[in-house]
Amino acid sequence: MYSHGGVGPIRFQNFVTKPLKEGLPLRYYPFAHPESTRTFEYFSNDPKYNDIVFSMSTEPQYSGSTAKKFVKLAEDNKILLQPLSSEAYASIVDEIVTNVKSMCDEDLFAILYHLRHFPVIKWKEPVFMKVWKSIDDECVNRWSKWSLNKLFQIDDLFVSLGLGGKCSFHWALVKRLLRKSDYLDYESYIKFMFTLCEIESIASTVNLYCLEHNLLRHLEAITAPDLAIVCAGLANLTRPIHDRSALKKILRKVIDGLDSLDATSISKIAKCLQYSSHYEIENDLNELFDALIPHLDRFYLHPCSLILYVSLRAKIRNEKLVDAVIKKTEKLIDEGVKVSLKDLERIAEVAATFNMDFTSLGKKIIAMLESPDPSTLNQMKTYAKSLANTLYFLNVAEMYSEKLTNHFLSPEFLRSTYGKRLVILCKPLIVSRSIA
Repeated sequence: MYSHGGVGPIRFQNFVTKPLKEGLPLRYYPFAHPESTRTFEYFSNDPKYNDIVFSMSTEPQYSGSTAKKFVKLAEDNKILLQPLSSEAYASIVDEIVTNVKSMCDEDLFAILYHLRHFPVIKWKEPVFMKVWKSIDDECVNRWSKWSLNKLFQIDDLFVSLGLGGKCSFHWALVKRLLRKSDYLDYESYIKFMFTLCEIESIASTVNLYCLEHNLLRHLEAITAPDLAIVCAGLANLTRPIHDRSALKKILRKVIDGLDSLDATSISKIAKCLQYSSHYEIENDLNELFDALIPHLDRFYLHPCSLILYVSLRAKIRNEKLVDAVIKKTEKLIDEGVKVSLKDLERIAEVAATFNMDFTSLGKKIIAMLESPDPSTLNQMKTYAKSLANTLYFLNVAEMYSEKLTNHFLSPEFLRSTYGKRLVILCKPLIVSRSIA
């Protein structure tokens, strides 16, 4: 383990942190993002990660008067549900910002921990940002005092508030770990890959070869659930795995560990495989597809559609897998389960590209999209381009809907979805107009 010195320039991305329901505070359970919550729970339940994970079940100790006042107000706010921008909290906010440099470490952590008890819609809400940014800056100033284990724990506090890709501390940690990744032990490497899941992009000038190099270094010891975390970090940066022997070993570990992998883990692995090289691993991928078929019933549709998309990117036509996902999708629609339009887009693309018969599913998709259900209409508006692509692949399979086509060709839809870039519509338009 090692300590860190100063940090370089920091980059920020836009992000919105939403409460569970209107009027409720920002998640009482750890982490603003559900996938981060599940990963953190996995870390917390594995003893080997105890030293590098912040214990959310144990509140930080504190001694300063400012921290005591803030913690008391935060605990009371579990019932009051008042935002931090409320006039009642103006004095304590000013007091935190004024005294932040003189506070001990434990007081800073206690305030950061208890920020979760105030409703926050946006991470850059002025008063909320005023508090967390002052603590963030002070944590960066104290950076060199803390061990790597402590840095990981502090980072958990920021990530738990949805601030992973926003705060200077997180970016400083990511950049330093990228430079020092060759010296990380197994547990620290896995936790490092988790930190990469919290950022939206990284500068193209940053050399990411170290990520794959250190995956090879730990590959023999890595477990299937830990491998899913590594894959999530790589996929988040759209970083492919180039080494074919490593890909073969990864696929073997996934196949052997399927019983220990949940739907979220399969999604992470599938996203990583989409970006990776598929040269000379077709047989291994086919073996994975065959092994996944008995497990599809326990997965929701999203990982199933992503796995199908891997087969498309690899140009592997596994009829049993495609047929199993088609039947699963039909069953979900028949049961009234809300199905994502983006998942339907992937499934329709794979089925149409591989010339599979999905007439029954296609009719159900058309009926679902033609229904006046508010959630479906909202999806059609939110994922308008996915709607266009889904219609295109249905049309390729000679399934048409006059109602949906008219909606797709309406000036309002085209203007709101594509603006002036109508040139990219030529393929869908040609097929759609064929029904006229």
